[in-house]
Amino acid sequence: MIKKIGFLTSSRADYGISFPLIEILKNDIRFDLTIIAFGMHLEKKYGNTVNEILIDKSLKVKKIKCMPNSDFPVDISSGMGKIIIEFSKFWKNNKYDLIIAIGDRFEMFSAVQATIPFEMKLAHIHGGETSLGSTDNIFRDQITLASSLHLTSNFHHSKKVEKIIGNNKNIYEIGSLSLLNFKNSALPSWSKVSKKFKISDENFALVTFHPETINANKNYDHVKILRSALSTLCNKINLVITLSNADSFGKLYNDLMIELKDKFSNKIFLVGSFGKLNYFSALNNCKFILGNSSSSLIESATFNKFAINVGNRQLGRIRNKNVIDVDFNENKIIEKSLELLNVKKYSGKNIFQTGKNINYVIDEIYKFS
Repeated sequence: MIKKIGFLTSSRADYGISFPLIEILKNDIRFDLTIIAFGMHLEKKYGNTVNEILIDKSLKVKKIKCMPNSDFPVDISSGMGKIIIEFSKFWKNNKYDLIIAIGDRFEMFSAVQATIPFEMKLAHIHGGETSLGSTDNIFRDQITLASSLHLTSNFHHSKKVEKIIGNNKNIYEIGSLSLLNFKNSALPSWSKVSKKFKISDENFALVTFHPETINANKNYDHVKILRSALSTLCNKINLVITLSNADSFGKLYNDLMIELKDKFSNKIFLVGSFGKLNYFSALNNCKFILGNSSSSLIESATFNKFAINVGNRQLGRIRNKNVIDVDFNENKIIEKSLELLNVKKYSGKNIFQTGKNINYVIDEIYKFS
């Protein structure tokens, strides 16, 4: 029996993480897969990343445009309502045996909430994680509560899901989905990637900063600190900066990065959306990672890189031993960054890589849907 699967994706980040699973589902004759693209994917200012999905003509893609116009709290709050309304119309006319949701963003939360009156089956990827410096923590747990199948990245996250749902049924630890079946040999060469994005071939640090959405007014101070810290660092090493997502205050950070790029055009390089494999190539070739992205905690160890995690956005998340935590303090950010210029590669394990074959995940999805 063929199972109809609806795969929700709202951003470049979650699509990149999901790509290994999407590729297998697409080619498995047991499934009829539809990609449901919405959120940042359909916004010009975030690179119209839906086009990266549409390149694959073998994929069925549905598009739902329903993103807030700005990142102020009032706009995000009202935008969540708009997303629910648009998805209520979509779910009324589109039925699936299973809806797959990933992560913790407000857009994903809103799309999932709209399924509840329709009593649809939901699978949640990357549930049970904790990020106390972001409202994503609340959205993630609520998506978990609405879901019936749980694919977690770590044993500890499985235990948290168990507490949230009140039982241990249908919880499977699969590691980080983005790293399933991962092989370095599949990466595009950095020379090819750097040429595509017009990045210098000199040594660089890979930088990504998102706002902290708990005590959000602190972001004004954080941006001032980053302006000074990154201005100093770019005189020591090139900075390849990926722009922020559509969180509240995200524009504040993006405006800063554009300002720095204009001031240090031969030392700072901005990328709106790398795409998964290009981003992994950057991870593989950078000197170290700096910022507060979950990628620093989850994926960087696989590429033998040390990562400086700044501030509280990822507070509460489990870390690999390659992660160095610092406060939003100009001197500390500079000090730890300069130390890593002369440090050997990280040689430890990645606790988010289980080594399980992706077919294990596919079989569980088929049995459950």
